[in-house]
Amino acid sequence: MTAQNVGAGKWDRVTRIAQVGVLYSVLLTGSIVLLIELLDTAVFGLFLPAGSAALGIASHLNRIVTARSSSSEFPWRCLAWCAQPAR
Repeated sequence: MTAQNVGAGKWDRVTRIAQVGVLYSVLLTGSIVLLIELLDTAVFGLFLPAGSAALGIASHLNRIVTARSSSSEFPWRCLAWCAQPAR
């Protein structure tokens, strides 16, 4: 879609297509992260033996990474950029 609009010289559409693409990417990634956060033991259980001490460690590390990633500025800047009207 972007290439067609670049070729047609419709730059306002290129910006809007990029904004929608970034928005979908952030929403999809966020929903997957939320799902893994809610079902962490079940998800990690697919890869780790049942009753393993590694399950607790993996859950703890997952919470650290999730908290760090969501508090970073990048996802919020992406969402703010997506909310801007196309020029």
